[in-house]
Amino acid sequence: MKTIRRMWVLSLLLTLMVAGCAPTADQASAGKGEKEQPKNRKLPIKMDEILKREEGKYAGDRYDKKKVERELDKIPKNASEKEIFNRIVDLIGEDFRPEKKAYDEFDTNYAKVKKPGNNTTSPSMKGTNIAIVLDSSGSMSSQVGGGQKMKVAKEAVQEFVSKAPKDAKVSLIAYGHKGGNSKADKKASCAAVEEVYPLKAMDKERFQSVLNDLQPTGWTPLAGAIKQAKDSFATEGNAKAENVVFVVSDGLETCGGDPAKEAEALTKAHIKATVNIIGFDVNNQEQQTLQAVAEAGGGTYFTAQSKEDLKQYFHKQYLELQMKWIHYNGKASGQLASDYGSQSNNLVTLNSKITNKHLRENNRFDEVVGYMLEKRELDHLNEYSYKRYSEIDNYFSARYSKVSNEIDKGYQETSDQVDKNYRDGFDSTEKKLKNK
Repeated sequence: MKTIRRMWVLSLLLTLMVAGCAPTADQASAGKGEKEQPKNRKLPIKMDEILKREEGKYAGDRYDKKKVERELDKIPKNASEKEIFNRIVDLIGEDFRPEKKAYDEFDTNYAKVKKPGNNTTSPSMKGTNIAIVLDSSGSMSSQVGGGQKMKVAKEAVQEFVSKAPKDAKVSLIAYGHKGGNSKADKKASCAAVEEVYPLKAMDKERFQSVLNDLQPTGWTPLAGAIKQAKDSFATEGNAKAENVVFVVSDGLETCGGDPAKEAEALTKAHIKATVNIIGFDVNNQEQQTLQAVAEAGGGTYFTAQSKEDLKQYFHKQYLELQMKWIHYNGKASGQLASDYGSQSNNLVTLNSKITNKHLRENNRFDEVVGYMLEKRELDHLNEYSYKRYSEIDNYFSARYSKVSNEIDKGYQETSDQVDKNYRDGFDSTEKKLKNK
């Protein structure tokens, strides 16, 4: 029996010893997840060092004053003030890296609203490459209001190219300009499709010269002329360009071709192109046929019975373009105001978030430093705390001012550019209207 009691007592003593060596719940949680920090660490009172630190164990919503004080009580009596301050930061210091990143990535750019096209002939004439396909068949020698069809057509062509975008390349394709309109000349005339001005930058004198040389004489191989336009565009350099064809004609295909089929083939030839047709003095059947060709080519059709019709056509295009510029100005100004408001609100929200985090940290530092000063004789802890507070305040104040200035500067520059675009575009159109 004595042996049993002795064994029981030894077992009890062993249990008490093990229990005494085990950490308390607070001690276990205090050490959990914490890395042992080296001594002589730099003080986190300069921004480069502050931004290296992770969030403290009791920072943010995890703050617990009593637990923090228990942690502070464990600091060795011989610890230096730098070690004490580093420990305080480990416990309650906030992580300001997300806010720095937010400033680094803050977008102060303003969305650009697309300007209207610089041309006034047709909405389709925004292309980089323009092919003018001119009917030079014998019927173009007849008269319309304002003069000979061919003469009026040439004036229209000259109007087209003079209002084309500055960076556009232009081609002039003539058809029916050789042979005669007799049956004997049909074969030669139908084969007379020629790119008299190859696709290239505009040379006004050269273009005018080849245009003047054309005289109305033969048949009407319209399908072949549209195919020639496709061949002119079908080069590697023009495949990605916007291409537009303007056919100036007074009648139907007379050489057995299918203009609508060729126009459709042009749009499906991996070339971004449209076919537009201006019909001179055509009857209803001719108008319907030419309109079908334009539709097959994804373009528009316009009928002109006289020189005055052409003038009114261009006048209408100028007025429509002016309305586009007015619409552009309203849309761009509205977009600019919206972007400015959005950026300003985002900046205020970010600044408010930083301010709240900063003040929260500072208030807790005041509490913790005050607690430590009650416990020990410390000369520099308040100084370290103030330097950290000031460093963070100065850093983010500077970031706020810089971004705010960028937002204001971007707004002013974009506003000035929108106004310049509008005035240049509108005034240019106004000037052309007065010169008509």
